[in-house]
Amino acid sequence: MNTTIAPLMLLEQSYVDNLHLKILHLQQQLNKHTQATTNPIVQTPNDPPARPAKQPSPARGPTAYGLATAPPSLRARTAQLAHFTPKFTGADLMRAFPRALYRQLFGGRSHWARVSTGPRARETGHASLLYLKPALQPYAPARPGAVGIYLNAVPRGADWPAHETVLVGTRSSLFLYVGEYALVGGAPLAAQEVCALPRETVEFWAQHIWDVKGCADVRTRVWFRKTWRAEPTKEQVRRMVHCVDSLSLRDIVDALRRGEEKLYAWGMQPKWYEASLQEMLIREDEKPAAATAPEKCRKRKSCDMEDDAYDGDPSPDYNPRVRKMDARRVWK
Repeated sequence: MNTTIAPLMLLEQSYVDNLHLKILHLQQQLNKHTQATTNPIVQTPNDPPARPAKQPSPARGPTAYGLATAPPSLRARTAQLAHFTPKFTGADLMRAFPRALYRQLFGGRSHWARVSTGPRARETGHASLLYLKPALQPYAPARPGAVGIYLNAVPRGADWPAHETVLVGTRSSLFLYVGEYALVGGAPLAAQEVCALPRETVEFWAQHIWDVKGCADVRTRVWFRKTWRAEPTKEQVRRMVHCVDSLSLRDIVDALRRGEEKLYAWGMQPKWYEASLQEMLIREDEKPAAATAPEKCRKRKSCDMEDDAYDGDPSPDYNPRVRKMDARRVWK
C-alpha cells in the first residue's frame, strides 16, 4: 500500500511546487509595474536619449491660392503688368456662375480648359473662353482686373488667340468672369519654382501629362531617361512614342521637380472688362429654370461645338474613366 501512495504524493508535491513558482513570477511582475508607476526611472548620462513623445500632426486646411502665395521669382514676372478697377459697382462684380450657363450662352466643348466658342458667340468678340481651376492655376487673377500667372505644360500654340475671356474657378465649382486678358511671356519654370508650387498643382499637371495626347513626347522622354539612363534625341522620341510601357505618375512628378521636363508660365495682363457680359450672365442666371434649360442636341453637328485643335490644357471636369481610356489608346 505504501508503494501505491508514494508516487501520488510525489506528483502532488510537484504540482504544488510549479504553482508556487508561477505565483512568485506573477508577484515579481506586479512589483516591477508598481515601482515603475510610483518611482519613475531617472535617466543617467550614459543612457541613450529618451525618444520624445509623438505629437499629433496638425489638421491640414485648404490650400491657399492667389498671386500673393507665389514665390518671389514668379511674382517678378508680373512686375511690369498693370491692373485696373472695372467700372462695375456692387456685390455682383464677384458673382460667379456654373459652367453650364457659360456653355449655354457661348457653346463650345464642356470638358476643355481653353474653349473655342460657337459662331454666335464669336460675333460678340468672345472667340475663346479660358477656364482656370484653382488647383491647376493657383496664381490666377483673384478678382476682375487683377494680374495673374497662367501655367501650361506646353509652349504657346500658334492657334492661341491674342486675348481671351478668362473665367476663374471657385471652391464651390463656379466660375467668375474676371475680364479680357492677354498672355505675356511664356518662359519655363526653374526646378526651384516647380518645387515651390502647391503639391496638388504639380500632381495635377503630372496627371495631365499622363493623360493628354499632346504630351506624348513628354511621357516618352521621361520613360527613356528612366529606362536607358540617357537623354533621348528627337528621333528616338519620335520612334519610341508608342513603346512606353512602364511609367508612373511619380516618375513624371520627379522629372518636373528636377527640371528635366518643364512647366511654362505667362503673365496675365488685363485688357478690359465687359460689364455688359456680367449683366447678361446675371439676367440669364435669374431666369426661371424652365426658361434657361438648354435644348437637347439631336445631332452633334447641329450644336455650337467646334472641333478646335486641342492645345494641351487639362480638363476642368475630370472624368477618370474617359481620361484613362484615352491614355490607353495613346500608350499602346
